[in-house]
Amino acid sequence: LSPRSVSPRAMALAANCAIGGSICSLGDVGAQSLNGKVDGQRLAAMGSYGFLAAVPYHFWYKFLAATFPPQAVGIKTALECLIVVPCFEIPGVILYTGIVGRNQTPTEAAGQLVGQFPTAFGWGCLLWAPTSLLTFKFVPPRWHLTAFYTAGAFWDFGISYLSFDASTSLRSSDKTR
Repeated sequence: LSPRSVSPRAMALAANCAIGGSICSLGDVGAQSLNGKVDGQRLAAMGSYGFLAAVPYHFWYKFLAATFPPQAVGIKTALECLIVVPCFEIPGVILYTGIVGRNQTPTEAAGQLVGQFPTAFGWGCLLWAPTSLLTFKFVPPRWHLTAFYTAGAFWDFGISYLSFDASTSLRSSDKTR
């Protein structure tokens, strides 16, 4: 395959996947630095999640740009915070990293999701509501995904900590009771 034989759309999607994986990895390394060590399996789980999640996000932001006029900032922000965060992002990252990064069974990962969902949703709304409002209001649609990836490093730091470190602390405190 030569670069000329690959369509610009395929190249854009590949770039988004590479950026998504890199940003998730960066956020995870930041969260892991709080513990002073880096777990390769955890890093691979977060990085591969970011790589894979970039595919639906690539099409999601194209859908929003094509469906809603630029001035529909409130609608797009509401969809981001009330549909994407609780129905895709939080379950996706906690379930995927639970199974891939923590070797949990699907049932264990689902239990962790139920327990951590309120905290993750609160954190998601605090980060994504203003990020979405600012992005949809001031950033041209062509650059929406880039803007969201930039904020995503902070999200990935927080969700990585919640998904891995907070869950470890919870399991440790359960054993001491």
